[in-house]
Amino acid sequence: MTVDVLLCDGFGGGDLQTLEVGGEMKSANLRVRGDAVAFVSHKYHCVTPVLSGERKVCVCEIWAGEERVCPHRCKRRHSACVFRREGGLEAQIVASLVRD
Repeated sequence: MTVDVLLCDGFGGGDLQTLEVGGEMKSANLRVRGDAVAFVSHKYHCVTPVLSGERKVCVCEIWAGEERVCPHRCKRRHSACVFRREGGLEAQIVASLVRD
């Protein structure tokens, strides 16, 4: 799990967005110091540009098990990650985001 906790307020832009099933981007409503959101760490996410002020966030990643090389904790320890290979799921998702 990834937990983001907003440490400040008074900024514009800087919306945390997560990629949802179906391809839509969902914005988390983090606006006031202390607001927090938790999501599965392998979910694709981004932050829109900060337009004014300064955005400060504490980001904590909590996971159990053996350390993995790939960022989404793939269960494959010794073979190529299916998300990372050329033409794999990650490449398809990134290509669709760039197209839009």
